[in-house]
Amino acid sequence: MRRGFTLIELIVVIAIIAILAAIIAPNAFKAIEKAKISKAAGDMKTIKAAALAYYVDTGKWPLQGVGGVVRGTGAGFLTDDDGNGVQIVGWDGPYLEKWPLNPWGDSSSAYGNQYYWDADCVSDDNGDGIIGEVQAVIFNIPRKSAQTLDERFDNGVLLGVDVGFIYQSLYVSPNPTDDPMTLSWLIYQPACSN
Repeated sequence: MRRGFTLIELIVVIAIIAILAAIIAPNAFKAIEKAKISKAAGDMKTIKAAALAYYVDTGKWPLQGVGGVVRGTGAGFLTDDDGNGVQIVGWDGPYLEKWPLNPWGDSSSAYGNQYYWDADCVSDDNGDGIIGEVQAVIFNIPRKSAQTLDERFDNGVLLGVDVGFIYQSLYVSPNPTDDPMTLSWLIYQPACSN
């Protein structure tokens, strides 16, 4: 005679699996989010180190005066191109193996899946009254993760002052109450004083 599982046995097994899933799943998601935060922090430090090495070699910041996007092209960081197809004097790179991807990547937005690089010589992007910032920007960060990054680098207020790196601050734009958020690591200012 074939004996199967009783309804009560099946319900007990399903209940045990549900309890285990309820315990394990949140911890798994927390671990994934912690890994993304660590990756973003490491990426920003790597971009900063590469930009400083570039500056030492060339006397300028990558894409200085050109502004924006390195992304897939790697201009300045990966290739000796100034963003306009002109060879960079003194360039001794590549300064990065590849341009990093945003751990919260969103390929549906213009800059959402990669970090944005900006060596702006003509505007005050963070509103501190100083024209010209060298910065790396990351988009589409969940608010709680942005808070954790800000606590790691700054004061946890998501307003961005007094980060523990020289010439670096963290600020939120355009609005510190948005979710998802945009964080910018200010690496140096004024960018174009030379």
